[in-house]
Amino acid sequence: GPAKAAEACFTSRGIARNPSQSVAEFLMELLVLSDGEDKCRFPVETRQDVLASVREQAAGLKPLAPPSAVAGELQPYDAPFSRQVAVLSSRYRVLLIANTFTR
Repeated sequence: GPAKAAEACFTSRGIARNPSQSVAEFLMELLVLSDGEDKCRFPVETRQDVLASVREQAAGLKPLAPPSAVAGELQPYDAPFSRQVAVLSSRYRVLLIANTFTR
């Protein structure tokens, strides 16, 4: 699947996955948990190579269709804000009473 293809992409650039890590953990560590370039496991050349590859692949995607013009209309699954607040308040009241008045 796409995760294995992403792993192969990074592995081909010299960044190996620890055998105890799942593919998802490996990708999260590489892409999400890097808080800045100083903590990133990629050398500068690899970052530039991956960025160029991603931009090339993104250029080949079809543009998204414009959003539909149903703004302002409620869908069957949409509840008005007041209804959402009422339901959440009711649920909170039940939980609060159960926690407050224990035997």
